This record gives sequence, structure tokens and C-alpha cells, in this order.
Amino acid sequence: MKPLLGPTSAMAGGVNEYVGIAIEDGGKWVSTIQTTGVFRIDPVTNTCTLLSGDGVGTGPNFSNAQDIAVEASGVLVVADFSLGAVFRVDPVSGDRSVISGTGIGAGDNLISPIGIAVEHSGDLVTTDLTSSRVVRIDPVSGDRSTISGPGLGSGPLFASISGIAVEATGDLVVTSTDALVRVDPLTGDRTIISGSGVGKGPSFSFAAAVATESTGDLVVVDSGSPPAVFRVDPVTGDRVVVSDAVNGAGPAWSIPAFIDVADNGDLAVAEFGLAGTVRVDPVSGDRDLLSCTGTPVPTAGEWGMICMAGLLVGSGYMVFSRRQPIGPTSSSHVRDVA
Repeated sequence: MKPLLGPTSAMAGGVNEYVGIAIEDGGKWVSTIQTTGVFRIDPVTNTCTLLSGDGVGTGPNFSNAQDIAVEASGVLVVADFSLGAVFRVDPVSGDRSVISGTGIGAGDNLISPIGIAVEHSGDLVTTDLTSSRVVRIDPVSGDRSTISGPGLGSGPLFASISGIAVEATGDLVVTSTDALVRVDPLTGDRTIISGSGVGKGPSFSFAAAVATESTGDLVVVDSGSPPAVFRVDPVTGDRVVVSDAVNGAGPAWSIPAFIDVADNGDLAVAEFGLAGTVRVDPVSGDRDLLSCTGTPVPTAGEWGMICMAGLLVGSGYMVFSRRQPIGPTSSSHVRDVA
């Protein structure tokens, strides 16, 4: 696994380190934090309140919360890398329950789930890093079935599997180091749709996360060197850079983590190294660094190592994973979210 989606030296200043983000219906954000819990952020006042964890809500605590997704009901689902489990979080009470994991649900155990998404049917799909599998989870029983991976489905095996998205067709798209892989949700067959010699344009260095635009195009965060946001034609696999050191104005990328698409078409990117989240204009590639103030500060012992988390944008709210601040940070590009 590539830790922290990029160089670990970016953690050295004790600043906010955002990893994933998603938007709920209604306009507010919720964020997963590795061991502390889930925070809700008001994007107008730019303040945060604890929604679940650290004494708020009942149920088992997170150990290493990673990717987060929003079910149609508005309930949150979180992949926990260290526990090998998927949590459900009540968005009102903050109560937590493990819906699938060791002893809960039948099927092969999850080892290190990172990415998570919700299929059109309501089933959950997660990427398991250690076993290089895509796993489907029944949202009621918690039963697990491997969709694709070693011994299941034809095509090239995954490399460093991480992000996952669901296309309008129901096909799954997974990031796999230097490639995007489309997975047939029924057969598990894998096809490289961009990268590794497929499609024209600049190559991926480390494709970390993927999301779908309303046009059907795919947007990909590359957290390697140089970091960038790509747009990928889902048919030809051709790649164009939307935002990088050359394309778009604003703060330079450091370690962009996960991505999704807002209803107005803006790209929302969690930026681990810049200690914030970045709004990207989908046409110009211009970047605005956003921040949240007033967040409680956990102790250093509450952190440990964050591996990855994810970003999902729904119909109006953001959900993001982030590392809490351990010290002050400032940026001339930081501004409130209007």
C-alpha cells in the first residue's frame, strides 16, 4: 500500500490533513476521522460539530476509519481498515453499528477495506487492499460476497486497489495504481479502461480515487508525482489534465486524496498535504482551498497512521475524512465555503 496517498513527510507540521469528503442532502458536510469519529461541518459558518464518536452516539468505536459513503436514506457507511469492518452511522443520533465484519455477516472476511460505494440496488461495494478484491455487502444481513479478484473474474488483476465508483450503467470503476479498471458487477470481469497503455494523454502516476461526472466522464485524483486531477473518457480511456501545476490557478497540489462531483459540476477534492479541501473549477481547473474552523482537537495518541479515506458527493452535503489539527495552520488561499 502507498501510505497516506503520498509522502509521509507532509504530516510533519501538525496541520489539518484532509483525506476524504462527501456531501449529504441539505448542504452540510460530515467527516470521518480515523479514531475519533464523524464530524458535521456547516459550510456557511465553516464550523464543525461532533456527530458520532468520542462520547457522542452509542456503539463500537472506530479504529481506522477510511472511506465513507451515503446511503439513499441518508445513513452513513464507513469502511474501517484496521477492524476489517463496515460501520453504519445514524446521521441524527450518531449511533454506530457494525453491519459487516468478523462475526457479523457470512462470507469471506474483510481484511483491510478502504474504498466504499453504494450500488443502485442499495448494496454496498468495498475495495479490500490486502486481498486485492472487490467485495459486495448486503446492507441488511451484512453478508459478503467477492465480486472480483484473484480467482474471480477474468482480466488483469488489481495492483494497489483503493478508490471505487459506480457508473450510471451499474459498472464499477476501481483505481489500481497506474490504471482505471472497469469491473462487471455480475461476472467480476476486469477491463483496463485507461492507463497501462490504454487511452491517450499523460499517464497516471498513482491513481488514488475516482468519481463520475453527470456527462459520464470520470474524474481521477492522482496523488503521485506530479499530483493532478484528470478527466477520463469512459469509452476511449483518453486522459486530459484538469488541474495541476500548469493548469488552473490557486494553491499547488500537495497530496490530493479523494474526489467527487458536486451537483453544480464543481470537483471536490480532499487535500491531505494542504490541510484542507479544494474546490476545482471543472473547466478552468482553478483551485480554491477551503477550511473548517472551530473543530475540537484530539490528542496525538488518538491519531496513529491514517492510510486512506474516501470522498463521495451526493445531492447536497459533503462527507470527508480528515486528520484533526494538532497545531495552527494558515494559508492566503483559505476561505469559507459560500
